[in-house]
Amino acid sequence: MSLDISVSDVAGERHYGPGDLPMAVGVPDSTGVRLQGDPPGRPVAFVGFSAGRFFLQPGPDRQAATLSAGPFTESVWLDGTQSLVARGCEVSFSIVNERLSISVQPDPADRTTAPPVVVNVPEASIEAPVEQTIVAAAYKSGADSGKKSGRGFPVVAVVLWTALAILVSSAWFMFTARSVEVIISPVPETYSVGGALVFRFGPRYLMRPGNYRVTASLEGYEPLDAVVEVSQERAQSLQLTMERLGDSLFVETPDVPEAQVTIDDEIIGTTPVAEHRIRPGRHRMIVAADRYVPDSRDLDIEGGGHEVRLSVDLVPDWAVVTLSSKPPGASLIVDGEMLTQTPAQFDLRSGSHELELRLPGYKTWRQQLVAEPDTPLTLDE
Repeated sequence: MSLDISVSDVAGERHYGPGDLPMAVGVPDSTGVRLQGDPPGRPVAFVGFSAGRFFLQPGPDRQAATLSAGPFTESVWLDGTQSLVARGCEVSFSIVNERLSISVQPDPADRTTAPPVVVNVPEASIEAPVEQTIVAAAYKSGADSGKKSGRGFPVVAVVLWTALAILVSSAWFMFTARSVEVIISPVPETYSVGGALVFRFGPRYLMRPGNYRVTASLEGYEPLDAVVEVSQERAQSLQLTMERLGDSLFVETPDVPEAQVTIDDEIIGTTPVAEHRIRPGRHRMIVAADRYVPDSRDLDIEGGGHEVRLSVDLVPDWAVVTLSSKPPGASLIVDGEMLTQTPAQFDLRSGSHELELRLPGYKTWRQQLVAEPDTPLTLDE
């Protein structure tokens, strides 16, 4: 932010930056804009910046000021046409792009109250005072009157002290608070910022340094409940991101019960899988069962609380082999183990195998065979 605020008042000319906002108007030092006879802790207004525009906010002593010849009761956006009159001074504002010029001059209209008119009365027209006799009243003690005497409760003093305490507390808060912008992506339907003292002003908040709780809700997203820290920086932005709701995953394997399902190298159960919560994004899923070829695929989960239903057809990890011999009745040996006699039909797991046929009086038959998943083979010998 390249803001520049120039001030010309009784203390001379000086410049401020965005870190000096909000700036008090009517303070007896160089931390803000000086007027005439400024009491400590009683500014008439504050100058701030929000949403790309300068604004003017009433201060604790707003009653001592008028804005453009009218009462100064609420915050206004500065456009360079306003004039603030307070404590015998006129404060004018000039805005060019992001440069704000504040000039303090004596009130040109000299808006002061005229002294009372004293009328001289001739002594001859003054009547002589009438003599009166003061008669002393009879004394009665408290016991005689049956009433208790005492001092009344100082209601006025209590009210004045309470008002003073409120004004001092308000001034203390304004000088110690920080201007904070809370940005939540995507924009939620509802959100709130909770803490001890939080005041919202347009898109920004006035908060003292410390921890605050931010909650937000949006359809299709996880509820946001975060604790954020407001630092000592005068103007700052807090950015939060809402996470999209996960989807519900359903997986089934027709004709193959209890197939194992793995998501991102984590076993989530056996089929049928129902309502497994899965986060948005890309995931790797593997469905495997004994004597079946594992099914491996990528899942792109959109999120938002939808249902994702998958039906996985597992391929048998064997080949049906049909084998006959002449003459029949030969012993079939697979990978060194006796299996059956010809003619035969049997299942052979995928891969390379050695087949032998043995029959007394005949030469042994041998063959290397490669079986493909779910691919039938027929051998005649």
